[in-house]
Amino acid sequence: MRSGAPLRHAENAIIVFVKYPTPGNVKTRIAADTGPLAASQLYKSCAEHTLRVACGCPGASVCVAYAFMNGGQVNDCVNDLQMRLWLDLIEDMQGCSYLQQAPDSDLGMRMADAICKTLGSGAQKVVFGPALDGGYYLVGMSRFPDKVFEEVQWSTPSVLQQSLDQAHAMGWSCAPVTSLPACQDLDTIWDVRAWMSRNRNHPLCIEFEEVLSSLLTSEQGLEPPCKPV
Repeated sequence: MRSGAPLRHAENAIIVFVKYPTPGNVKTRIAADTGPLAASQLYKSCAEHTLRVACGCPGASVCVAYAFMNGGQVNDCVNDLQMRLWLDLIEDMQGCSYLQQAPDSDLGMRMADAICKTLGSGAQKVVFGPALDGGYYLVGMSRFPDKVFEEVQWSTPSVLQQSLDQAHAMGWSCAPVTSLPACQDLDTIWDVRAWMSRNRNHPLCIEFEEVLSSLLTSEQGLEPPCKPV
């Protein structure tokens, strides 16, 4: 592990899981319509915006977690230098901790590992930010999650319910799923367009428009936005 700040237990911590924005390794469903380069640019904009927002939250330490393999690349795993060069270019990232994680572990194992290394002990409380596809975009916990993320079938419509069932089985106090607003994952180009139509004043819209506009004038351009019925 290398970091701009020591990785330590914190009373309040924000953990952001990122992938290096390699074309073909991120937002692959969007890439089916836009091509891998444009999809990676959209992901890069989302990741950098999320990191800037996290680092701007007062009273919380920020840990950036990513899969890592020394000296090579496997799927979304890149060498430490390449990842650090990208992260160091993002404004307002000073003081963040970086956590390298094993590339062959599933999402649940990586989440549990990161939470274990950043949070101390406390009451067993959890809150999920529900996604419209049955998963979640955020999870807040007061302590190490024990087995909350085990035996979850990731990338299915029941991810949130499975995680809630696991938490209840472990005796955790779960906040109502309506505690946080339901949000839409940006998995397809139509998800991106729908989100843009509802969030015209969001700073990411400008970056998304630039990426999509460049596609419309390229040889691999998109057809005018019209979702098939």
